[in-house]
Amino acid sequence: MNFFGALLCVALFAVCLQRTRIVANTGAVLNQSKSAVSVMRDADLDDEAKEKAVQQGSLQLFRLLGKLIAGTVVSVGVPLLSVWLLAKTGLAQLDGIMAILMNPWFIAGTLVAAYIGYRLYPR
Repeated sequence: MNFFGALLCVALFAVCLQRTRIVANTGAVLNQSKSAVSVMRDADLDDEAKEKAVQQGSLQLFRLLGKLIAGTVVSVGVPLLSVWLLAKTGLAQLDGIMAILMNPWFIAGTLVAAYIGYRLYPR
């Protein structure tokens, strides 16, 4: 049952990452940062226009930060909660699940499965 708990933990983590759009929001942070730098380098804009554009960009970055923090809490919290519940109900042992999650072969297999899933999953 410990192996099932480890698989459940990894699967829930992957689902939560996808549902909370952490990767997409990270890309949006990078794009917003690049946009702010390009605004600052734009010689055609006066200082007031640059300041207004950068302020709007910073608000967007703070919104994205909130989304990233919330998504991270959900993506880490949900799998950990499931493992904790399995341990509390006696269906699995927390130490056993953690040992499996840290096993190099399990990590390698998970990475291979994630890569295959990434290639097969339609975007």
